[in-house]
Amino acid sequence: MPDRSLAGAACARHDGGMPLLDVQALVKTYAGLRALDGVSVGVEQGQFFALLGPSGCGKTTLLRTIAGFVQPDSGTVLLEGAPLLHLPPERRPVNTVFQSYALFPHLTVAENVAFGLESLRLPRAEVAARVAEAVRLVRLEGMETRRPAALSGGQQQRVALARALAPRPKALLLDEPLSALDLVLRREMQLELKRLQRELGTAFIFVTHDQTEALGLADRIAVMRAGRIEQLGSPEEVYERPVNAYVAGFVGEANLVPATRVGALWRVATGACLAAEVGVPGPEAVLVLRPERASLADPRDQPLHGAVTLTEYDGAGTTVHVAGPLGTLRVRLPPGAARPVVGEAVGIVPDPGALRAVNA
Repeated sequence: MPDRSLAGAACARHDGGMPLLDVQALVKTYAGLRALDGVSVGVEQGQFFALLGPSGCGKTTLLRTIAGFVQPDSGTVLLEGAPLLHLPPERRPVNTVFQSYALFPHLTVAENVAFGLESLRLPRAEVAARVAEAVRLVRLEGMETRRPAALSGGQQQRVALARALAPRPKALLLDEPLSALDLVLRREMQLELKRLQRELGTAFIFVTHDQTEALGLADRIAVMRAGRIEQLGSPEEVYERPVNAYVAGFVGEANLVPATRVGALWRVATGACLAAEVGVPGPEAVLVLRPERASLADPRDQPLHGAVTLTEYDGAGTTVHVAGPLGTLRVRLPPGAARPVVGEAVGIVPDPGALRAVNA
């Protein structure tokens, strides 16, 4: 007997011959400014895909175009190889979870979850079965008769997720759905989203400006800027091998030092020459050094050096700010490491292979 559950429906939909979702050369202009500037990207079945970037970079416009709330000037969106742009939002086999939960305050949890199903004119028994399954998936059993006002923020977000999942969408679109939660609830819901996505096998397309969130949740990340995708890759690729200084500076913390190629080395403004992994072919580059990939030492004979201006302890370690000839550089010390005092002269020693030369 075929599996007709939410998880079974998601896993059976796509044979892997092409991307589940294929976005091709999307352009969208507002008042002469391109919110989307020829964006092309593919999302596979079962992927947790993050659109990461600052406010105004185009990530929400891209998500809303897929959902049907924005009509692009040009380009194509295919779902399982079929055109999507001619369909109104309610006829697209995708669902969206918004930043605001948009629950109906006069309806119970079960009634909120059932709302979208009833518009599909499904038999009453199937609606009840799907509601029960969706409520179970988000771990709200026993709360079916409560109204939103009687729920915590995290529980309301789970109701919104259950409502979006109950119609069994081919992809779930999430527009910064955790931004209204406090830090503890946000972390809890991050784990829940990861669990749900793994259990269902449904593609999740997740918009966020939070780098830690994207790195922790996503299988693949598209880093966006000014309507374009700057880099597309796994969290490890984007963090460890950024293609340019923008990606390096936006995804995690990074020290960025301009440099000029001299043979196999890179000369910085002090005249010192440093070895770096080459991620750029040209003569000019920016050297990227992650704070956790360096240590402090005696400043004598160190090309990177300066005086400590600030130390920041956060429980998981200490970030030391060092002001010197190349500006202020940061070094991340592990828990228990001796902390220098403000004003102390220190040298910065990159770990072997830690420096990467990238485009500015």
